[in-house]
Amino acid sequence: AEFTWKIGVGEYTNDRVITELPVPGLAEYFQYSKNWRIQDLFALGNPWIRKPRSMSEVAIGSLLHIVQDSFAEGHVERRAPTGFTTCSNMPSGVLAPGRIVEFHSYANQDADLHGNSDLRDAFSQQWTSDKPSSVDIGKYLLARFQAKDSWGSIKPYLECVFALDRSPNNSSPGARYARGR
Repeated sequence: AEFTWKIGVGEYTNDRVITELPVPGLAEYFQYSKNWRIQDLFALGNPWIRKPRSMSEVAIGSLLHIVQDSFAEGHVERRAPTGFTTCSNMPSGVLAPGRIVEFHSYANQDADLHGNSDLRDAFSQQWTSDKPSSVDIGKYLLARFQAKDSWGSIKPYLECVFALDRSPNNSSPGARYARGR
């Protein structure tokens, strides 16, 4: 999230080498792609995306996709939001989503069942449910992106969005998505 946010707001330029960026864990993740630049990762040879504004939009789109997937049942199991719990590390009034109970692993999931959780019907059911929905969170992030907020000011919000339940489960395919269930 830090990596994509900083690309989005223009803190990192497209020619920066990913493994040289001061983002914890990033160098280890890209250890086999030591010479990749940001544009190599996001543009994949497409010259149009190499433009700074385009790269910025692709990066923030990537972050919004991660957030959206964290509300798709095939990817993550969350508690229902209370509608009145706020993010403790944010200014008052910022509603907290339901906490994450489990991240689901695609490796042993039934592909059709997983795919159904990514369809429009499943998404529309989620965004019309209790607040904040993934759409509410996306709107907030997009507004903060357009305002060019710093990573330091957005990090506490994303920590709230991705907060784990008090007793999270180990990752699994998810009871509803397991192959051969």
